[in-house]
Amino acid sequence: MDRLHLTLAAWDYDRVRPLLDGTIRPEGIEVEPIVSRPSETFFRMLRRQEFDVSELSLSNYTMLRAGGDDRFVAIPVFPSRQFRHSCIYVNKNAGIDEPKDLIGKKVGVPEYSMTAAVFARGLLLHDYGVTPDSIEWFSGTQDGLTRPSRIDFDLPESVVLHRMPIEQDMGPMLEEGDWMQSSPPMPRTPWIPALAREATLQRLPPNGERILPTSRAYSRSCIQSSFAARSTRRTPGPLLACTRRSLNQGMGLRSDH
Repeated sequence: MDRLHLTLAAWDYDRVRPLLDGTIRPEGIEVEPIVSRPSETFFRMLRRQEFDVSELSLSNYTMLRAGGDDRFVAIPVFPSRQFRHSCIYVNKNAGIDEPKDLIGKKVGVPEYSMTAAVFARGLLLHDYGVTPDSIEWFSGTQDGLTRPSRIDFDLPESVVLHRMPIEQDMGPMLEEGDWMQSSPPMPRTPWIPALAREATLQRLPPNGERILPTSRAYSRSCIQSSFAARSTRRTPGPLLACTRRSLNQGMGLRSDH
């Protein structure tokens, strides 16, 4: 019986690598691995449906399903989990010493609907009482990386969001003052350590690293992405089951080492 050919797009996480490099071979499936950064993978899947299975933004998937869009079927395997309490940066000279100081300020995110930004807004709202409509939001290029919005969505009338020109990078703008940058698109984004060494930036809240244990008390993990398959793919049931087993096996193999 012919093996089912399957394109699988994901970032090169250690916990997914056994499936991408062929260490684990799903029974009955020939996997064609495609390694790409999450932001690129999400855009290509959400806008173009380029892959059979891919890593997918949890917030974008949830928004689509809530709106009746059933083009994708989630696989309950989560390659990326990260608390966002230590991923919000502010300029030290902007007069922002605690989260409530963000009220009336400008906040930049690569995409307003990205999962990291959703968690950051939830943190500000539920832990510090800072509502989304009390901030002026901007989205656009970061670190020279830019692309159109992954999905279309409507905002409440009270929320102000500006989409910046492609040529205007938010990284250097953070150096200039009245600006916060939330949630880099990838961990260890190059300009953040460089600016931090120059004593330009500080985290918000300043004790973000120390409050993580408290955060885990009411939420075991902040899921950033899941895997999802195109719902038009043939034999979706066996495909999803086999893919889930393989992904879980790969993630288990890495955790054992």
